[in-house]
Amino acid sequence: MNLIEELKQKFSVANIPLHGECLIIPNSKFKPDWADELESAGYKVFSGEYRGEVAWVIPLNRKKPPSWRPWTEEEDRQLLEMYEGGYGVMEVARTMAPKLGRTVGSVKARLQRLLKKHKKLGLEASKSGLRSLLESALLLASDPKHRDALKLILQTCLDMIE
Repeated sequence: MNLIEELKQKFSVANIPLHGECLIIPNSKFKPDWADELESAGYKVFSGEYRGEVAWVIPLNRKKPPSWRPWTEEEDRQLLEMYEGGYGVMEVARTMAPKLGRTVGSVKARLQRLLKKHKKLGLEASKSGLRSLLESALLLASDPKHRDALKLILQTCLDMIE
């Protein structure tokens, strides 16, 4: 017998508005390790007030929606591929949400996070490349016969920051 079945035998079940049928466990009887086990089984667990007492409430008819699962590398790849294919953020979100079993809002937020992360990585790569070019320019600056190469490096650096 799993934990939720054991708890249903020991504690009361009540119909709570907005949550439906819920298992109610008095705060004094609730064991903290139950929360982790129930959440990993897909149940939402929260504390609240029931009949004037603090209690733990576990909705029985509502498990976590799929949008609460961790994002996979494959899902991230699909979002970025579609975006890089010329689709806008909202278009990607609306198209991919049903395919991934997620909400439009969660797909949009994830894509925006990925784009921000990629932009940051690109900026770091640009800084690294710029630093390398400037270090080369410093070495060339000491010898007048490398004036043309120095100009080329400096122009490249200017182009990178525009």
